[in-house]
Amino acid sequence: MCGFAGWVGERDDQLLARMGRAQKHRGPDADGVWIDQGIAMTAARLVVVDAAGGAQPMADRERGVTLVYAGELANAPELRRRLEARGHVFRSDHSDTEVVLRAYVEYGDEVVAHLNGMYSFVVHDARRRRLFGAVDRFAIKPLYYAQRGRAFAFATELKALLPLPWLDRRLDRQALWDALSFHCVPAPRSILAGARKLGPAEAFALDTAGGALAVRRYWTPAIADEDEGAVPAETAGGAPLAGRVRDAVEAALARWSNADVPLGIALSGGVDSSLLTALAARRSPAPLRTYFTMLEGAPEAPRAWARAVARRFGTQHTEITVRPAELAADLDAIAHHLDEPYGGSVPSWYLYRGMARDVRVALTGLGADELFGNYGKWSATPLPGDTSAAGRTRARAAALALRRHGRFHGDYATDDFKREHLFGADFARACRDSEPFFAQLCARSPARDPRSVVPFADWHVQLPHEFLHMTDRLAMAHGVEARPPFLDRELVEEIWRLPPSQRSPAGRPKGLLLDAAEPLLPPGLTSAPKQGFAFPLDGLLRGALAERVAHLLAPRRLRQQGIFREDLLATLAAPQAAGRRELSQPLWSVLMVQAWCEAFAGSGVEVG
Repeated sequence: MCGFAGWVGERDDQLLARMGRAQKHRGPDADGVWIDQGIAMTAARLVVVDAAGGAQPMADRERGVTLVYAGELANAPELRRRLEARGHVFRSDHSDTEVVLRAYVEYGDEVVAHLNGMYSFVVHDARRRRLFGAVDRFAIKPLYYAQRGRAFAFATELKALLPLPWLDRRLDRQALWDALSFHCVPAPRSILAGARKLGPAEAFALDTAGGALAVRRYWTPAIADEDEGAVPAETAGGAPLAGRVRDAVEAALARWSNADVPLGIALSGGVDSSLLTALAARRSPAPLRTYFTMLEGAPEAPRAWARAVARRFGTQHTEITVRPAELAADLDAIAHHLDEPYGGSVPSWYLYRGMARDVRVALTGLGADELFGNYGKWSATPLPGDTSAAGRTRARAAALALRRHGRFHGDYATDDFKREHLFGADFARACRDSEPFFAQLCARSPARDPRSVVPFADWHVQLPHEFLHMTDRLAMAHGVEARPPFLDRELVEEIWRLPPSQRSPAGRPKGLLLDAAEPLLPPGLTSAPKQGFAFPLDGLLRGALAERVAHLLAPRRLRQQGIFREDLLATLAAPQAAGRRELSQPLWSVLMVQAWCEAFAGSGVEVG
């Protein structure tokens, strides 16, 4: 795991060093620099696998190929064996960085078709005079880029691009407008006008001689509809489908557990992380380390379930309770590390800070809900009456209706709400509605059933740019590599081949995974209400964060910025403090935008 950056242009050692320092937290163990033919690369490394053999940037000088890479390759041993069979000679003992390098030499741009894991990387191919960069199928690992004329730069975090003298640092108004709709900035935009980022399963190719840039998507999930892919409850070999799924999850966990350093599990008390704990415990010769975090005042049920799971499997269990005053004190640091305005919950900051004392790698249950279907938007989705072209159109319209009526995600701010209550009139006039963006995603889905259209949209927005973005930034801020085994390529493709009624039966969301987990978990856990890292937002805003709200939403500040209505303290904060709980999420989103503005004010970002 590492953070990397680089550019095409004249040599500037001080600039390269500043870009590297901006994301040193991603790689506290080692640094490396490579400069040649007008290309500069720097990498800061977090050592997780092959300390001696994985130094970066990594070059094959004979073939003129140099790589910077962040991530972990789940299928590295298997792919290495295939490459060795084709004549490749490896210099390292078991570095997955070298596996990616040799795979590029063998397959060129099609290297991405052979990778399973989480990754972002950039390759300089001197013979072809080009850069090739890519992110994994779910954008678990980030990759930003900027281009101005023939100048081009890239980095794993947006803040590493800020030292570039030619970067357009103006606020991307449309990106901010969308961020208040989706809790995040969807790709390809970033919050800065001069920078972009790759979305899930995207790659770029840059002609370093002429500056021509092309971005493409190399994989699209094939999510089955109701009339496709059904598997008997008892498979051909006599094994229940639930058992087959449990085996598939265990195989994914094994692939994603490769590390030469201590590993822990983020145990939320929910089914997903509890199942990972159960499966990991029966593979581990030593007691596992599990970690739970919650804010004071949050419901106690998740803590109780996490304790029950820890007892059942004999883990070394650590509980982290966060005082609201801590969150108020850490808000600016959290906003800085998030890189872009973010409207979701942030207790994971404390989870990964606590884990960093003991482990370098954290397994998480992220992705299971999207894979098996356990959000209210699934159960609220009406089914189409037929599979004709007209029925297909109605299915997409049904999914869009969920978004418009707030059921796609109940606390998103609608375009009308933003226009009437949040943004200033001039700012709002400069922005397009966010609704069509979601409609376009639905229209691009090859699926017909809304229960398959909605996860397709999730794959583009909520999963990568809200949940995975937050997890990557807050874990890497503390030098922890967070891995989501449920997003294993083989597991995802197997589950998404099943029809929605098997993935998530009506009246029992995520029923297939619950059936797979039930024999291993404490009695009652699979039938308990959905758990997660609780975030008592309403009480925080009325209590510990009230002073920050007053400071960051002061009318004079808002008037100078020219983004939000200057009367937000009176029209949003005061009613929320008086008990209007439905205003808590938009108030939090605005507060996090303001915290981001303050965190990056000294970096030349032009907010107004």
